[in-house]
Amino acid sequence: MAAAAAMLLERGDDAIALLAVSPVAGCAPAAAVADVMRSGLTRRTGGDVSLKSPDQSSYDTVDHECNDNTVIWPDGAASPLCLRFPRLAGSWLARRCDEQAVAAAVAAAATASGDYDPRTDMVLDGALRVLGNCDREAFEQAIAKAPDTPPDAAIADARGKQKLRELFLNQ
Repeated sequence: MAAAAAMLLERGDDAIALLAVSPVAGCAPAAAVADVMRSGLTRRTGGDVSLKSPDQSSYDTVDHECNDNTVIWPDGAASPLCLRFPRLAGSWLARRCDEQAVAAAVAAAATASGDYDPRTDMVLDGALRVLGNCDREAFEQAIAKAPDTPPDAAIADARGKQKLRELFLNQ
């Protein structure tokens, strides 16, 4: 399945590649899945999530909502947040912490949108999962331009360095 997912990624069929790799991500040999996950870290599968206001769509934890053990079925049985390749890939890579995973996460984090909101920017979410668990210095560099505290007082606002650290460091 990992080989099929890699071929689908090359063709640009990101959503189908996600469905192909998600059921085997947790049990396939890491070497067979690693390239697919590193490639998937920057694939904006399904489009970013839009929030009507910063306090909507609570994001209190990193792994409870979706992780690499979440099987994604074609009927959308998993949370819509989990139907994003970067989140699956980031969770999977964060449990392995090799140099290539960190390098892929650093490159992915560099493409983050200006608001530093992992609820809406799935690539940032995936990258911070890896960096927060694998390389604190690279994590701090990735969030360097984020405000120190959330720009909005809402509890669920995840855009400040303080909240990003709470969510992603060593989860």
